[in-house]
Amino acid sequence: MVVGTHPAATVHDVLVERSVMERLAPDAQDPEALVGASFRFLLEREPQHSILRRFDLPAIGRYFPEYEAEIRRRLDSPA
Repeated sequence: MVVGTHPAATVHDVLVERSVMERLAPDAQDPEALVGASFRFLLEREPQHSILRRFDLPAIGRYFPEYEAEIRRRLDSPA
């Protein structure tokens, strides 16, 4: 995932295990929407340069306990 624009862009590797995707976004066909919503969630709480460069999605919940409930709510709501 690339966040921001050149020259201030940051690059992040995000691991999305199928079991996590099924738990957080059971109707999703691919992880892109889940990862995008997760980055929007993170960017509402911290600057892009503070986001880990490599992580799996459950790591977000260790820093922000409301993450899983909020992401499920966001992905269940129509855009």
